[in-house]
Amino acid sequence: MDRSKCVGLMAGAVLTLAGARAAVGAAAAADDGGGAAADEAAVTREARLEPMVRLARARNPEILASRERTLAAHARAAAEARLPDTELKYEQWQVPLSAPLSLNRAGMLMLGLRQTFPPLGTRAARGRMADQDTAALDQSLRARARDIAADVRRAFGQYWRAELEYRVHHEHVALLSRIVDMSRGHYQTGHGSQQDLLRLTVELSQLHNDVANLEQERQSSRAMLNLLMGRAPEAPLGPPPEDAIHLDEARVPGVPADLEERRPEIASPARTARW
Repeated sequence: MDRSKCVGLMAGAVLTLAGARAAVGAAAAADDGGGAAADEAAVTREARLEPMVRLARARNPEILASRERTLAAHARAAAEARLPDTELKYEQWQVPLSAPLSLNRAGMLMLGLRQTFPPLGTRAARGRMADQDTAALDQSLRARARDIAADVRRAFGQYWRAELEYRVHHEHVALLSRIVDMSRGHYQTGHGSQQDLLRLTVELSQLHNDVANLEQERQSSRAMLNLLMGRAPEAPLGPPPEDAIHLDEARVPGVPADLEERRPEIASPARTARW
């Protein structure tokens, strides 16, 4: 095979791999949006759902690993569709065994290239199989990104609820503490009963226990959100605003007829089972 054809084959493989890398990189850039630093600063000041989802899609370790597997699959697909590697062949004849490196005493020296050609249709079949495997991994990447986004939404809902309950319980603790002080003053002056004072003291103690449990839940949900966003568990995370989640009545839109075909976790096995 001549030099120009070999160079053309290698260039085609490089361009195919570059196209695959660009496609996966474009997906990553679309998820990151070029504003990871801004989103990082935003969630440190105030916890809002949208920047958290963007950070999770851009930095979550599971999504990053899935992207690398998809990129490797694209590279394998490009390699399966091309011809086998060209081999360099060297032969030397009639060289004395006592001086194997004395090439000037050889009877013949041959240097050339060797290229094998698989049977007709083999490369096309391998390329189709690799393309289907790559498409399956693409769907798996979409499904994993969607699952991570759903996990972020659930963790954010828990964080938002724990934060609001924590604030409300703190207000209750402050209010009940004043009531206990008033009841103690009435009891000391003989205008109140010991039973009422003890009951209020027990309720205040229970509220303190609830506040401690809510603080633990806040810390757990905060650590979960940080892990999903690829941050350290103890990284600072701002408080969520009260209007972060609207508890309106959910309205389910019309379900499209091709919903199952569009779901990645169904499309991925279908691609694999087809071949």
